[in-house]
Amino acid sequence: MSIGGAGSVQGGFPLRPLNSVSEPEATPASSTPNEPRPIEDKVEISEAGKMFDQLNQSNEIQAERLAQIKQAIDNGTYETAEKLEAALDRLLDDIQGDDR
Repeated sequence: MSIGGAGSVQGGFPLRPLNSVSEPEATPASSTPNEPRPIEDKVEISEAGKMFDQLNQSNEIQAERLAQIKQAIDNGTYETAEKLEAALDRLLDDIQGDDR
């Protein structure tokens, strides 16, 4: 039985010619397969990495400042009247800001 007409499928043949497989290129006689090739190392630091580096440096600065504050507290020189007044002003501003 033979069915033909529009849209019928013809036998199995490629729509495009197949690419022929070429032989692999020969390597030059001077190089051997076991000879190590020089490796070029290259490092690129991303923007995120740069930000982490800056953050780490700021953490070191903060740690130094924290050590200074701890020393001042131990010496009894940290709490001054000016610092307490400023802290109370900020506290009152926060409380008044919540009521508005």
